[in-house]
Amino acid sequence: MKLDRHHKKFQLNGNSFSSDQELLSYAHDFSKELYDFFETWFSKDPFILVNTSGSTGVPKEIMLQKEQMIHSAFATGTYFDLEENTTALLCLSANFIAGKMMLVRALILGWKLDVVLPDASPLKNIQKEYDFSAMVPLQLENSI
Repeated sequence: MKLDRHHKKFQLNGNSFSSDQELLSYAHDFSKELYDFFETWFSKDPFILVNTSGSTGVPKEIMLQKEQMIHSAFATGTYFDLEENTTALLCLSANFIAGKMMLVRALILGWKLDVVLPDASPLKNIQKEYDFSAMVPLQLENSI
């Protein structure tokens, strides 16, 4: 499985990318969190260090195989019937596993991902509808 490519339909904040380097350049100017993730993701290392959410205690660092993350992305897409061109919102920190998995899903499945700063009410200034997002309970409560 080739890990150094992104799906040709992948978009980030409405931008398409012809190469991984172009995506890295955009991420560098947009967000340190995203840049750090993409730089690690596109590296040759088959593992990635992630932080758990800490929902059951102190966040922990764990090593995951990128291939397992890819399989998880495909499983989510299959389960929820989310194909390429799915519109998705990332409103979680890319420093933690949930945010990283949103990025992996979008990269691998060819989603159109919009990124907003993590906030207790992530939808308050958004007029667009999305097919998929992941939220913490407080964000969900403030969004319904």
